[in-house]
Amino acid sequence: MATPGINAERELPSNGNANRDMVINKKRKVSSVWEGFKKHEGKYGEAWATCKYCNKRYRAESTRGTSNLHKHLQKCLSKRHGGAEQQSSPLVESDDLISSIQRNFVFDQERSHLNIARMMIKHGYPLDMVQHEFFETFVKNLQPTFQLHSKDMVEADVLAIYRQEKEKLIRCFNNLSCLFCLTIELLSSDDRKMTYCCLTLHFIDDEWKQKKKILAFRNLQGNYDAETIQEIIRSVLIEWGIGKNLNFIWLNIAPPNDQMIGELKSKLSDQDSLLNGDECFLSSYAQIVHLLIQDGLFEIKSVLCKIRESIAYVNGTQDRREMFQKAINQLKLQDKNKASLDVPTRWDTTFSMLENALDLRNAFAYLEQTDSEFRVNPSVEEWSISTIILDCLKVLILHESASNASTGVELYFLNVCGVYKNLIQWKRSQHAFVRSMADRMLVRFDEFWTKFCLALGILTILNPCFKLDVVEYGYSQIYGSDANLFLPRLHNDLKRVYHRYSSDSSNPAASTSTLADVNCCTSFNPTSEDMLQGFRAWQKRKYESNSLDSQKVELDQYLEQPPENLSKDYNVLEWWHANAPKFPILGRMARDFFAIPVSTIVSKSSAAEEAVKMNSTFNHVRPEIVEALICGRDWLESPSQVLF
Repeated sequence: MATPGINAERELPSNGNANRDMVINKKRKVSSVWEGFKKHEGKYGEAWATCKYCNKRYRAESTRGTSNLHKHLQKCLSKRHGGAEQQSSPLVESDDLISSIQRNFVFDQERSHLNIARMMIKHGYPLDMVQHEFFETFVKNLQPTFQLHSKDMVEADVLAIYRQEKEKLIRCFNNLSCLFCLTIELLSSDDRKMTYCCLTLHFIDDEWKQKKKILAFRNLQGNYDAETIQEIIRSVLIEWGIGKNLNFIWLNIAPPNDQMIGELKSKLSDQDSLLNGDECFLSSYAQIVHLLIQDGLFEIKSVLCKIRESIAYVNGTQDRREMFQKAINQLKLQDKNKASLDVPTRWDTTFSMLENALDLRNAFAYLEQTDSEFRVNPSVEEWSISTIILDCLKVLILHESASNASTGVELYFLNVCGVYKNLIQWKRSQHAFVRSMADRMLVRFDEFWTKFCLALGILTILNPCFKLDVVEYGYSQIYGSDANLFLPRLHNDLKRVYHRYSSDSSNPAASTSTLADVNCCTSFNPTSEDMLQGFRAWQKRKYESNSLDSQKVELDQYLEQPPENLSKDYNVLEWWHANAPKFPILGRMARDFFAIPVSTIVSKSSAAEEAVKMNSTFNHVRPEIVEALICGRDWLESPSQVLF
């Protein structure tokens, strides 16, 4: 093997076997200047540094320092960038910046304690992490003089940050000119052992961005009633001072409790001193659908009792389980879900129990023939009734699912109309039990529709791509040729709301569009494509044969213009932000109404649901600390820069 000449230069090895002066101590910080120089050994063993850009060489023993190398890099790179003196090496700038920070840096214990608390709030870390051995080691290696707080002190820091951020939000709310929507959600933990009341404020900020902030997250701790919840709401409204600016209060109680909802609405309506007096109390659409499903299950309550007894019987002993499994195998029903009992207070479990039992009804009938002691099996007629009711309830669930999957308020509106349409059709059913179920459901839905259709209708009308069209089409789907008997009421309510926002006393003219008749015979199963195809055809016919009256008030100026042809992914708030100067009164209406959470189709994971999941990581923490952690996580903004 050839060996290098005795006078040849060689690059210094990186394994530490060169002269001691050239050995780099791994624990010592290496200057960034070496990213622009190559270090090597000369022919007599001396250390050299050669510039990677111009190949100029400098002596590089450790005793010589690196200032001359920094100066060379600055000049060298300046020449390479056209001689601009202001151009300097990023490496040099970075090194100078670090040196400047190190000279000016003053360590602040209190600020660091609060930063740790913010980190725990924002990322959901356990508060006792400050006592973890390896976390202590990590912190000490970064800053040996930092004294970690105890868990109790961290809790005090969390409360201090919570109060500070709360004051900021209160000032922010006081400066906003919009109205708010408050959602009140009751949710249970996964194990059903804890129930929480979460209050979330929804609003459109001055930049026309949709925002929501959790105001309170309270553990109801055991038994609670409408009075307990009403007192929580009252105290929160006083703390935040927002009652006079509330436009809507949105109730979402899970599982839905009809009696509590009614009591709560009544108690909140009495809070004249706290609320603006014009607010509207709404139950969420999902909650109404769940109550309708409960009404349907109530219609077959006697059959459900027999199904529960049948399931309890076949699961009662090992012999019975084997006999029932034999029946399942004999009928080739192995792919069906096993029959299991429900939780009677939870409609979703009852629905699943009924669905699974219907899949296995032939197995129950087989067992009835082979086991003389099995006498609780529903009759053929009862199974048939249950099948028809279940099919109706599946339609309601399809509508709810389609609404949750919707990307715009127009499809949400059409889904609500679809539910109403089905209830009217079921009232004409040939089956007495379906008519009875529909009567019960319509009483409930009529109350919801009376209050909800106006808000939802205004939201749809304020969508520049649809305006009155979707509302008129939806009414035609519900009422057929009788739609023109119901639309004037909505038009009048729209005018009334408009005049509340306007000082103009003129009376806008209602639309006189001719509405299409529809066949109302079968259940309406929702798909977005079918609904919009029908709507588009109807819309085309309307504008070919009809036009709106032109009274030049702002509302009519907006309505008489054909709907906008915007891109599929347009943002309605951005449109109103740009067009509010043209329609200032309608712009204020749009800002207030689009704050209603239905305008974004209530996110799949609400603020309350996220808070319940997060709370599971805070076992054995005081309720006020849990609230501070959950609210603080929602309020804290990401830091825009590192603060020194």
